[in-house]
Amino acid sequence: MAGALAACSTLNQSQKEAAFARATAFYDAGDYQAARKIWQKLGDDYDLAALQNLGHIYRRGLGVEVDLDRAMNYYHQAAQYGFAPAQYNLAMMYFKAAKPKARHILDRTSGQKRLCPCQRFFGHTNRITTKLGKSGNSLYKCNDTEYKTNEEIVMTNLMQGKRGLIMGVANQRSIAWGIAQALAEAGAELAFTYQGEALERRIMPLAQSVGSKLIMPCDVTDTASLDSVFNTLKDEWGKLDFVVHAIAFADKDELAGRYVDTSANNFQMSLNISCYSFTAVANRAEKLMPDGGALLTLSYYGAEKTIPHYNVMGVAKAALEASVRYLAADLGPQNIRVNSISAGPIKHWLRLALRGCA
Repeated sequence: MAGALAACSTLNQSQKEAAFARATAFYDAGDYQAARKIWQKLGDDYDLAALQNLGHIYRRGLGVEVDLDRAMNYYHQAAQYGFAPAQYNLAMMYFKAAKPKARHILDRTSGQKRLCPCQRFFGHTNRITTKLGKSGNSLYKCNDTEYKTNEEIVMTNLMQGKRGLIMGVANQRSIAWGIAQALAEAGAELAFTYQGEALERRIMPLAQSVGSKLIMPCDVTDTASLDSVFNTLKDEWGKLDFVVHAIAFADKDELAGRYVDTSANNFQMSLNISCYSFTAVANRAEKLMPDGGALLTLSYYGAEKTIPHYNVMGVAKAALEASVRYLAADLGPQNIRVNSISAGPIKHWLRLALRGCA
């Protein structure tokens, strides 16, 4: 074994995986020194998982003297190449005040690679990594989860096995479409709704590009149409994990004028589509969430402050935010979370009405 390890840099991937597995077996058996020697050889060949494990050994003093400087060095080597568990071990060392220098290292690391969501990895930071990193590639494996290290770390499988409904995608610039892409990338199975033939032509290719097989017409002002959507979801999936509601509408001509001139018809229509529809959706979604779930809608700063030419939409969004609070109070006991995102202005149809909006 010693001869093979001495020539570790010449091992192929399968030989490295075998050596890594032996090190893991030694570790599990409590022979930390034997595990450390193998991981050291692999770490010298830039295996990120091995470097992460060496940091763990020295931070915990497993078969060696506790050496926080050395632990941080190993974590840093793995972290700077985008290995997320090592990045969070650096964060843990800082937050536990184990070594103030960790703040500087963490800042440098996070400047190079964006950190993954903490909740995903918090349970992994104290564990030995049991999969061999693929040195020289842009993909690394840890606990059967892949991490991209080129531009940013992409969380795959975070939403694996989850199914959700996306309502309100208008085109590829929609906030709802960005949310849908992120969910699909994280492993979620998605269903989409649209209203009218024009939106169907836009939504169909987008939905199909993320593997969606459920693309349904829906008019949120029509009770039968809403019922049909949720009956289809029940028939196809049985239950639902989340809903993204990104539906809003107001007469564009009245947005360009004064709020005081808002007509009764436009007021009622705007509040119905932009606000009440979320309550109607929540009422139906609740029945498909026996194990809990999440409901998300989109708001805007015009709900809190007056925005020129936002007019009745600001009133509708204010009502929507109030609805979110009441829905959360009603559905929270069923472990159904209800939230809204108040995003900044983007380039979509409504921006045309918001003159002077950057």
